[in-house]
Amino acid sequence: MINRTLFLILLSLFSTLLSEQSQERLIFVHIPKNGGTSIRTLLYPRFDKEEVYFRYFVHNIADKPSDWYLPYKFICGHFPLFYIKQIPGKRITFLRDPLQRVLSAHQYWERYWKKRTLRFARELQLPPGDPLETMQNHQTRFLSGLDPNDPSISIEQHLKLAKKNLKKFFFFGFLEELDESMHKLFALLDFPLPQDIPKRNVSKQETYSEETLQAIRDRNKADIELYEFAKKLYTKRFRNSQPKFTCYHSLKLRQPPCISF
Repeated sequence: MINRTLFLILLSLFSTLLSEQSQERLIFVHIPKNGGTSIRTLLYPRFDKEEVYFRYFVHNIADKPSDWYLPYKFICGHFPLFYIKQIPGKRITFLRDPLQRVLSAHQYWERYWKKRTLRFARELQLPPGDPLETMQNHQTRFLSGLDPNDPSISIEQHLKLAKKNLKKFFFFGFLEELDESMHKLFALLDFPLPQDIPKRNVSKQETYSEETLQAIRDRNKADIELYEFAKKLYTKRFRNSQPKFTCYHSLKLRQPPCISF
């Protein structure tokens, strides 16, 4: 009887400790080309070096044992939710207008990765080739919690669960409103507000035909729907007024505004 009582007490203490650790842990689901470098730069100083786990590729995290994450208070990387959904903590992410995101990925590929397309695809969790032609509903697949590489899973399934998961996130923001989103996040985390929001990996402004822009929209309908859903949810959860930014995929522009990161 005494042993059973002692066991229950220890189990309760251990459960409380895990709960406290999960509440402290911050998990940044870094969707590529959504301003993550700037966001990481602001969050890093809030943690000790040994408390941070940052990697780019899924293979860095896919084979870890179930308790490897316990020492870390800040985990971030290009990890679709499917690979990290078992890790307890406060999840955050940032979304981006799908059209602008594809254009930014294309420019990044042209500048740095065109001759090394397989490595680029691996880094961004994309099929090889020009993102103008290969990027399809990437944000939705990142947030669905389903295997993003399983062809038997429909995009409708990914979208349904991405919306459901986004509701459970501690916070999500938008690259188009990076300053406001970061101030909201820091306030929720009770961190000192940043004096300046760095802009990293900024792309050049380029001109694209309406035919190209429409093809991107057609291939990313789920991302567009998720983005619109996220804007309404953000308004409901994090502010009372309507979003100030414009969803650029709805505009017929030959030369989109330059907000690429």
